[in-house]
Amino acid sequence: MSERSEPRLENAADDGFNHVDYIGGRDGRAIQASSDSSSVVAELAKQKEKFESVQADAVNAKEQLELAQAALERLQKESQSAQKAAQEAQCAYTEALAHADPSNAVSMKRVEEAEAEVAKLNKELSEVREEAFSVNDDVSRRLETERQKSTEHEAKLEQMQLKLQAAEQAGSKTSEVLRSANAELTAAKKEASTALAELATATEQLETAKNELQAAKGDLATAKEEAAAAADALAAAKTELASAQEQAAALTASVSEKEAQIKTLQTELAQVQEEHEDTKAGLECTKKDSSAALEVANVEKHAAKQEQLSQAKAAALDASQVLEALRAQAGNEIAGNKKTIEELQETVKRHEAMLASKDEEVEAEKSRANLAESIAQTRQGEVEVAQKLADKAKAALSSVRQELTAECSAAKAQVEEQHFWRQHRSIRSLFEFEGMLVPAPLSSPSAEVLRALLNGSTSSGVVGRGNSSQVHACQADPYYVIKTVKQEEITAWKRELGRLRRLPALSVRSTVFVTNGPRALLPRLWPVPRGALRPQDVVRLNFDISAVLEMLHRAQNSARGCTCWHIMIRSSPACFVLIDYAGCSGDSVLLDQANVYIQLTVERNLAIEAEENAEKFRLEAQSARTAEQHARMAEQDAKTALLKLRKAAGLGSPTGSPIGSPRGLPVGGAGDDPQLAELRKQLGAEKEESKKAKEELAKLRALYEPSSQQGDSPKAVKDEILPTEVVEEETALPGAVN
Repeated sequence: MSERSEPRLENAADDGFNHVDYIGGRDGRAIQASSDSSSVVAELAKQKEKFESVQADAVNAKEQLELAQAALERLQKESQSAQKAAQEAQCAYTEALAHADPSNAVSMKRVEEAEAEVAKLNKELSEVREEAFSVNDDVSRRLETERQKSTEHEAKLEQMQLKLQAAEQAGSKTSEVLRSANAELTAAKKEASTALAELATATEQLETAKNELQAAKGDLATAKEEAAAAADALAAAKTELASAQEQAAALTASVSEKEAQIKTLQTELAQVQEEHEDTKAGLECTKKDSSAALEVANVEKHAAKQEQLSQAKAAALDASQVLEALRAQAGNEIAGNKKTIEELQETVKRHEAMLASKDEEVEAEKSRANLAESIAQTRQGEVEVAQKLADKAKAALSSVRQELTAECSAAKAQVEEQHFWRQHRSIRSLFEFEGMLVPAPLSSPSAEVLRALLNGSTSSGVVGRGNSSQVHACQADPYYVIKTVKQEEITAWKRELGRLRRLPALSVRSTVFVTNGPRALLPRLWPVPRGALRPQDVVRLNFDISAVLEMLHRAQNSARGCTCWHIMIRSSPACFVLIDYAGCSGDSVLLDQANVYIQLTVERNLAIEAEENAEKFRLEAQSARTAEQHARMAEQDAKTALLKLRKAAGLGSPTGSPIGSPRGLPVGGAGDDPQLAELRKQLGAEKEESKKAKEELAKLRALYEPSSQQGDSPKAVKDEILPTEVVEEETALPGAVN
């Protein structure tokens, strides 16, 4: 039925697309018409919206039919597999009957087991057949409804064709209006051509501005180098000026000393002249007074005095010559020092003028440098925007990945729960037994119970006793017990939980809610009533116990021999509990979920889908990493480009422009970066991939919705929190009411 209805829907969709094209063409013509055809255009728009809604309904119906057909095929495959399993079980049953010995109890047990398996498989086969029949009926009903809808759609299409014919007649009237619109269109084309010419001129101006910017960058680099050289020259001139000033100070000091010496020599000369005049006056007096009497007596004295006078004259002449030489030397030195000081002042003035010009050039170059830095900052901002886009794409991919993993895990848990409640209905029947006590629910304990644990308030009755601990009933709530470890066994108490952590996480449920030093809060468990156990339940328990022991040995955890007293029961979740694993710690292994060797077909399919999703996630993560690497590479390229620009500006000659492109900068605009374009393309591709991932997520949700509606079992209670303290090894039963 679905194969016959699909061609009709496809033909209806093709006719609808043709009518849409026809309506679009007529609608375009009608929009260009005048106000006289506005009513026709409105009607055409309404009919177009109706047709689009009809087309969307047809597409949705087609998708629903495909989903129903896939569900029908899946149910058919499941029914075929169930039939094969039933046939195999029937063959095994016939073989067991053929080889059975009435006197042998083991063979009779095998026959009973085979009968039970055949009955289960027949029940499952009948359930699958009922589901297949119900799905087939639903599909047939949907097909009939879709046929009715298709007939209604065909009638609507015929009405739309009539309306379109009327619209064509109205369109013929608007041909004259179209001519005037064409004339306006030609005028608009001319305006567009002028606008394009203006755009071309603007682009040329932009290119010239970019070239000027590059030239300014080169001039900036050269000016920076010249400013550095001028600063060095200024520092050297300052040092020379300081040395010249020191020399001038030393010369002035020496000149002052020599002037002082000249003054002292002049004073000495004046004293000698005064003495000479005194001697002359004395001689004249002696000549006048005793010229005659003392001529002979004073001849020798006069000769000695003449000798002294001649010596004094010679000394005065020598002193005057030395004074003249010193005066000439001092004058020469003063003139040379004056010339050097004037030259130094001229050089200082010249250097000051050069420094003023260099300061002006440095200010101009600073303005150019600020422009270049602003351009570099804009480039860096573009790179940061690209990196932010890459980060957003990565975040979107991670969110999609988390949603997909959450959906897959929820679907897997749901399928496992359905399979558990289908396979273990015998455990639920134990709670309907008349002599069965109601176990404690494994929900989170109340505040009063936790306060009782912290205060250590317990009842007087001892529920259980071991070699290293005692178990008391909780005074706040009788459904909980408090276990107290002896002081000498605390090291073993802290060591034992390490063994628990080495077990697989899916097969272990901890019944230790919280610990406080040597005390621990446990739920109260009850032993399994023997009268409620059937033979197949005992066989299953034996198999589960052996599987648990093997799992413990594989996890390198030693376990003691298990007897029937070590099996207890709890209600939420409904399961048998092995409590003697590594002592009476209250940590339990769920036997009905510990058999990890039974691999269901649903779990295999889910595992395959999970592997495919994981591969997709790996590819998406790899693409996100490559995008991030490209963003980093683009940032590095931008930095290297700026360094190259600076180096290229520094390699130019100081007087002229550098070698290469105008003013030493590379050819090409600052905004034309092919790596940024590639980054944008990659970001667009990543967005498309994220959209595809979201579409796949929607498909997965649509596939899992029917399976979630078919679930007939109650929701399982969440796993308990693992204890933070370590539990010790004991031999007694915790919380057991015998």
